[in-house]
Amino acid sequence: MSAASTSLPAPYRPEESWGHKHRESLLLAIAIAVFAIYPFVDSWLGFGRLGSWGPMLIYVILAMGLNVVVGYAGLLDLGYAAFFAIGAYTMGFLTSPTSYFIKAGWV
Repeated sequence: MSAASTSLPAPYRPEESWGHKHRESLLLAIAIAVFAIYPFVDSWLGFGRLGSWGPMLIYVILAMGLNVVVGYAGLLDLGYAAFFAIGAYTMGFLTSPTSYFIKAGWV
């Protein structure tokens, strides 16, 4: 017995352009180019903001680690923040100009 099919045909989808297919890789290439050129532009225009990138990247790494622990794992682990605080205090103490252990901070 043969019955008529009642399924609808697939809707027409136009071909995607090259930009739609490679949007993420294009944005990544632009971001890498901006980060590679920024130090030269910073010194040329005299912004003087390049020195603040180190602390900003440290805070980004801390935020990503906290996101993994609290966000993905669902654990509110205050010991995580305590280890960061102890590490920051120790590094500040060991690298202080008035410290006797100024070389020990870099070991």
